[in-house]
Amino acid sequence: MMENKKKKWLKSEIEFLKTNYSIFGVTVMAKVLGRNVSGVSSRTFRLGLKKSVTGKYNSNWKGDGVRYEAIHAWVKRRLQKPSGCSNCLKENKRLDLCYKNHDYGPNKGKYSRDLSLWLWLCRSCHMIKDGRMKSLFINHMLWRYKNESLCSM
Repeated sequence: MMENKKKKWLKSEIEFLKTNYSIFGVTVMAKVLGRNVSGVSSRTFRLGLKKSVTGKYNSNWKGDGVRYEAIHAWVKRRLQKPSGCSNCLKENKRLDLCYKNHDYGPNKGKYSRDLSLWLWLCRSCHMIKDGRMKSLFINHMLWRYKNESLCSM
């Protein structure tokens, strides 16, 4: 029975890999060093020669054409949360992520990855900005009027 031992990397092999990786790539280096491709690939990644493919260079990158939840999660990871609301400047309030331009022009409902277009707002400022506070007030007044007119009968 053959033992499955990993062959240790020699310093000369690592130096050879560092100097020639950018020229030849993983598959050629694997053949030259007599190693499998996955071993050479993982070693180059650990040495910092090969970087992880993130952002717009990833094959699954969708740009601005992503769903609401995904774009909000992406911005939350990158936009630092302040200690207070960006609008009313009140401290120690629960903050929501708010998109500045989502209700204007032909791009209504579309979001951008431009971090300058995003704000951290407290709940009340966010509702005022979105127009939800106005509709909440109007609906409350209609409900109140309806109930008062029913009670007076």
